[in-house]
Amino acid sequence: MFRVPAFEEAKIARGWAGLYEISPDNHAILGPLPGIEGFILANGFSGHGFQHSPIVGKVIAELITEGRATTIDISPLSIERFEKGELIREPMTAFKSNRHRA
Repeated sequence: MFRVPAFEEAKIARGWAGLYEISPDNHAILGPLPGIEGFILANGFSGHGFQHSPIVGKVIAELITEGRATTIDISPLSIERFEKGELIREPMTAFKSNRHRA
């Protein structure tokens, strides 16, 4: 408290807690869930869901109405990538973990 003396007397007025969802490779999961007809995934955004929601809404709407996303290719974000071992490796991700490194 020597840097900000006023903090020494500060009290916590309230708090908040919530889930922070992340996928095994820290990237969104978009597209159909194999084995369940009509079940489409759009999750795993962690703290970026609001930021990504405009394009995700667009491509999921395309998937529903046209049978595929036409604006961008969402296939790398399918849930099947985990089963196939095709995780998206990005060195600049905010989450550093050894759980999915080669």
